Amino acid sequence: MILKRFLPILSIICSLTLLVSPFAAAEILFHSSRTGNHEIYTMNDDGSRIRRLTDNPMADVDPRWSPDGKNIVFGRHPMYTGPVLLDLLTSNIFIMDADGRNERQLTDTPAYNRRAAWHPDGNRIAFSIYEAEQTYIAVMNLQTGEVQRLMNNPESWLSGSPDWSPNGRRIVFEHSDEFGRNIWTMNADGKHDKRRSPPNKDIDVLILRYRPRWSPDGVHILYPEPEYKRLPHKFELVESRLIIQNVLTGSREIHTLPKGLLVSNVCWMAAGRDILFSAADRSVNRINVIYRYPLDTRELIPLTDPRDSYYVSDWRPGNLYVSPKGKLTGLWGRIKQME
Repeated sequence: MILKRFLPILSIICSLTLLVSPFAAAEILFHSSRTGNHEIYTMNDDGSRIRRLTDNPMADVDPRWSPDGKNIVFGRHPMYTGPVLLDLLTSNIFIMDADGRNERQLTDTPAYNRRAAWHPDGNRIAFSIYEAEQTYIAVMNLQTGEVQRLMNNPESWLSGSPDWSPNGRRIVFEHSDEFGRNIWTMNADGKHDKRRSPPNKDIDVLILRYRPRWSPDGVHILYPEPEYKRLPHKFELVESRLIIQNVLTGSREIHTLPKGLLVSNVCWMAAGRDILFSAADRSVNRINVIYRYPLDTRELIPLTDPRDSYYVSDWRPGNLYVSPKGKLTGLWGRIKQME
């Protein structure tokens, strides 16, 4: 009888244990050269419990979780130790189970296939192709294997890094044009492409925008924006920024980062309240560290060891992710009623 009486209380205490640690099971997906070769890993989003998923003599990069969290899509290419002509670069797209097992190759061409992103329905991926001195944004149907090329940029290889809007109707991507590297969107069928980032009209300044990510609410696009000064024989990094741009109004929320910090990858976390990004302090070295960046405090929180490079790709809440807001009062009230 006594045990039966206290079972509801024990159940609620277990629930509270989960609630007070809302990010306990949330995970970050990334690739790293911490073992000398680029492999895919996961870790808790506080930087703890790193788990290796791939072990391959080639480089495994740019992983993304499927919408249901059961699979990971990623790129694989040979390890390059020095400069390589673009026409000699090869990379293909693979998919595997979320635990790193059951690898399947999706593309098998001599082209440079990179940076795949899942459609929200989980049945398609968008990715970039560099082939015969042209770049394409393509979509693959995972059920049939059919590949549709949506657009191409014949003047440069720098178009790529596609990401789907949450409703699957549009794709955001980086694209080289007369103003440099900018952020563009297009419909899912490749039509109605539009430049979103503002033009740079200062010929003495180079501004790059790349690796865009659509916000979970579909209203904003996140991307890095380093600014360089043109010097006689080089470019000097002047300032590095994170941009959150409203797709509807075009307004930009600018987050200026510490001097010398150059961002390589970005992604959203915590339902759009925080940002994860990888960056290297170019005034010190070229090692990329993963940072967590809460938008309310704008605090830089390093999550990885600065002795090795880590490149963030994705975040997921996990089964234990529950917002505690509005929950504790009700649960504690129920405990008081049973006392």
